[in-house]
Amino acid sequence: MDFWQLVGFGLLIWAAYDLYSGKTWVIREYHRKSQPMEYWLTLSVWIVIAVTLAAGLW
Repeated sequence: MDFWQLVGFGLLIWAAYDLYSGKTWVIREYHRKSQPMEYWLTLSVWIVIAVTLAAGLW
């Protein structure tokens, strides 16, 4: 397992926590209840990056 796969698994854990907490970060915090579009878009990008790295496709 290389460094980037570990980063991918770390991002997956981070995304799982964001799903649990209902908030996520890029430059600022987005809340699922008050900003659903930004929240889901940001979380989707994190998940795609995480899966790509964890699968070793990078």
